[in-house]
Amino acid sequence: MQLMKRMKRMVVLLLSTVLLVPTIVTASSTTPPTYHFEWQEGGGVNGEVIMKKGISYVDLENIAQLAGMSLNWDNKHLLLQLFGIDKTIEIRVGDSIAYLDGTKVNMGGVPFIQNKTLYVPARFVVTALQGAGLKWDKNKQILNAVQIHKYDRKTSTYGGLVYSVDYNSGNVYTTNGKGVKRQIATQGSPFFEYITYQFQKTAGGLLLVTISDNYGEPHVHNQVLYLLIKNGSVVRQSKVNYFKRYTTNVTFYDGFIALTDGKKLRIFEDGTANLVDSINLVKLGDKDDNYFIEGIDKEFILFRANADGILKLYNRYTKDVVVLSEELLSGKQLEYAQTNDLPYWGDGLVYLGREGDSLMFRNDMMIEKDTTIYKYTLPDLS
Repeated sequence: MQLMKRMKRMVVLLLSTVLLVPTIVTASSTTPPTYHFEWQEGGGVNGEVIMKKGISYVDLENIAQLAGMSLNWDNKHLLLQLFGIDKTIEIRVGDSIAYLDGTKVNMGGVPFIQNKTLYVPARFVVTALQGAGLKWDKNKQILNAVQIHKYDRKTSTYGGLVYSVDYNSGNVYTTNGKGVKRQIATQGSPFFEYITYQFQKTAGGLLLVTISDNYGEPHVHNQVLYLLIKNGSVVRQSKVNYFKRYTTNVTFYDGFIALTDGKKLRIFEDGTANLVDSINLVKLGDKDDNYFIEGIDKEFILFRANADGILKLYNRYTKDVVVLSEELLSGKQLEYAQTNDLPYWGDGLVYLGREGDSLMFRNDMMIEKDTTIYKYTLPDLS
């Protein structure tokens, strides 16, 4: 234990010493100095170098964002926190002391804002992002560095926490303002490419976090992870995969949260997150597929199979299943719905909302514009 502590102190001391060595740039009177930093995975980032007291400064925000990090300024725009996968940086304007991955370091220069851009000592930026080879090319007036790391492409901040994912493990983490990282969930399989987050606070005080991953070449694969959070902990979660066709699932109605894994639809009470209903979508759709949820209330569920793309209505009172295209369309519109395969199979019915007992739809056909508003009337059960 003592050996580990001594080693950690030596690493911090070495890092601080390296950062205190200035990067001397002699600017030409005709060519303004610039930088070119190459990413570890290929490509690079370029920008202006500003000299102060023999130290070269570069625009940290631009570099960090391209490195996949999330930026969070305080209200006074003096303290900047940057978060990435296994990487945190905290910098205060006008202070040479920074926190790199929780460790206090001297940047070897004082960060400043010019033209609404934060400039930080170049050597600190390269070291913080695990780069190498920082070198001044006098002839070209370019400050070069290589092997600059990226920290995965997507984090998002909500409620004072930074949410992030580990692409390989499929784990989901939160990091607080002190840099403390905590695993809150795992989807049990990798994330792949373009991650997006959505945060929805419920009337009952729950938080639904939706993490979507669009991947493949072309980008026809989608996996969606739903995390229902109560008092900071995940109490319910669900994951679903789709291919080609993609529609955002409806997740809220009348004080309830609806989460699907494509095969089943589970309905939870807002506030308590108690399970109140579980519906077998495969049984209703009569096809072993993953299903979208495109509309829901206490009387009905609108669901669509990923593969055949036919929108159906499940009446929660009568237990009947209705193929809506057969009820609403005719002629070439119906033929199109039943035979269309571009860009994927299925009809173009889109749920617009409810007016009394009538459900309103439009028909997005690919062959011609259809301006009709179609109405399906729920049966009178009185």
